[in-house]
Formats: sequence, structure tokens, C-alpha cells
Amino acid sequence: MELTFAQQSIAFLYSILLGSVLGTLYGAFKILRLSFDFGKVAVIITDIIFMLVSAFSMFLFSLAFLLGFVRVYIFIGVTLGFLAYRLTIGKFLSKLYCPVILFTKKLFHIIFANFKKFIKWLLKITNKILYNKDGELRLFRSKSDDSAHNKKVMKDYEGKSSKTKRITKRTKFGKHRVKRNKTGEKTV
Repeated sequence: MELTFAQQSIAFLYSILLGSVLGTLYGAFKILRLSFDFGKVAVIITDIIFMLVSAFSMFLFSLAFLLGFVRVYIFIGVTLGFLAYRLTIGKFLSKLYCPVILFTKKLFHIIFANFKKFIKWLLKITNKILYNKDGELRLFRSKSDDSAHNKKVMKDYEGKSSKTKRITKRTKFGKHRVKRNKTGEKTV
């Protein structure tokens, strides 16, 4: 069965409409991609998803209007509709959604920074509970200490302590040692 000129004309006009709808979909993907800024991987993934959606929609369009035939003027109509949307309404909407994207980016970064601080705080508390309970209970860390390293540190400390006089003063947090040399100056 051959398509009439009227059916082909209607299919061409609807293909322009399909192109503008695909342009709107591309704008939505652009908003998502720009507002969350996941990098090049997100660009590749969203472009692949857009290509699959547009190919599937053009397949369904050709089944509905052209009885499954593939015609070049449908691709031209979709391209013209896409470009018409992007060059007219798309430019206007991009001026509107740029502030929305900036606000979303700031909000996302604030939420992510606070979440990161919360996780660090939570891990810090968990670390103190699990590893430092009375200095004896070690649930996850092994008790193997590097005794050779500790002996060397103690030997170096004892060698330095003979040259310096230690003064211990009491603070509200317990004993605090301050090293001073023979003249009374602080040493590090």
C-alpha cells in the first residue's frame, strides 16, 4: 500500500512536533546534567539515554504514521523541529533555568558538605567507642604494636630528657608536661 501525499505531509508536520518534544527532553537532561555536575561520565550516560529514547520514539512514530516505512523527510522534520525548539524556546528557557541550576548546585553542595561533616563526626565517635575503651578492649584493631619502633622512640626520649628538665604542672585536663631546658626556655 502506497502512502498518499496528504499522509506524508501530515507525517512531516508531526515529525516537526516530535523534534520539538525531543528538544524539550534534551533540555530536561541538560538541566539534570548541569545541576548535579557528575562529570563526563554523566554526559555520556545522559546522551546515550537520550539517543535511545529518540530512536525508540522515531520507530514508534514510523509505525504509527508511515506503516513502518522509514522515510528521509521524517528525519529532516525531526531535525528541523529539534533545531527550531533549541533556537527559539530553548534559548528563552535556558535564561530561566540557569538561576535554578545555580541554586540547585549550591543547595546540593551545602547538603553534601553537611552530610560529609556528619559522617566524619559519626566515624570519629565510633572510632573512640570501639578502639579506646579503657585502653584494653580492641574490637577491630589488632594489639600488635611495633615494639622495635617503640623502644627506639623511648631511647631517643630518654636521651633528650637527660639534657632537659621536665616541669609538670597540673591543668584541669590532668597532668601536662612542658619541656624546658636548663635556662628555663620551652623546647619542642
